[in-house]
Amino acid sequence: MAIQGRLLLGAVAATVGKFFNRRSVATAHRVAAHASSPHTVRNIQRWKLRRVLRHAARHSAFYRARFQEHHVDVDAISHPSQLGDLFTTPQDLLDQPAESFLCGTPQVLYETSGTTRTPKTIYFSYDEVEELTQLMAVGLYHVGIRPSDRVLSTSDYHYWTGGPWFARAVTKLGAFGACPGKIPPSEVYRRLAEHRYNVLMADVSWILRLTEIAQERGPLPLKLVLGASEGLPERSRQFIEDVWGTKMFMCYGCTEGAGGMECSFRHGYHMNEFSYIY
Repeated sequence: MAIQGRLLLGAVAATVGKFFNRRSVATAHRVAAHASSPHTVRNIQRWKLRRVLRHAARHSAFYRARFQEHHVDVDAISHPSQLGDLFTTPQDLLDQPAESFLCGTPQVLYETSGTTRTPKTIYFSYDEVEELTQLMAVGLYHVGIRPSDRVLSTSDYHYWTGGPWFARAVTKLGAFGACPGKIPPSEVYRRLAEHRYNVLMADVSWILRLTEIAQERGPLPLKLVLGASEGLPERSRQFIEDVWGTKMFMCYGCTEGAGGMECSFRHGYHMNEFSYIY
């Protein structure tokens, strides 16, 4: 039950945070610890699922057509399993114009990394970006990042969410942050001691190169390392942790709005279970 409570904590905290008008990620996290229960999550899942389906049916030409094609009555749905084989595929995103998916006026766009051949364009509203980076901030708090920490993020800006979204999440935590983009690892290494960073966030391959430099020239103390964007073989995690003498965590799916984050168990990602994201 303790593990289950941890699995629910991040998603609950993100929603609870709205009731505090984004006043404090730490407050949202503490309140969520008392709000997490399977019953609470199931009720909110049903409510959010119905709200999303009705909204899509009203405003999205693509989903309105798919609901009709699959004979889906959105008012009768209470669980994703009732949708049958109705899925949104990567090919759908390539074949259909963006306007057919949109349910409102887009305000910002990003692209996926293109791991399935062709990058897809993902649109967000400003409110969605705020909510998703709030969820990221709760995840960063959960792995141990606090206002007293000095965070360096070298996630790329380009057309991806990583750079700007990590920067917003660090701001919400109130931590010291530097987000210079994907600069060479050697440039970061020579600044580590002067700027006294103790938290490092970056792509896995970039972290591996910095770790090789640290192995040759000597590591500096870090509180934790957070990787993203790429897979992490266990032998690579062990190498990084051995050199820096600290734990490495992973996050996943930021571009798509999933925002999965490992916890201290590091046996899987905490996802937004309120929205049936696993």
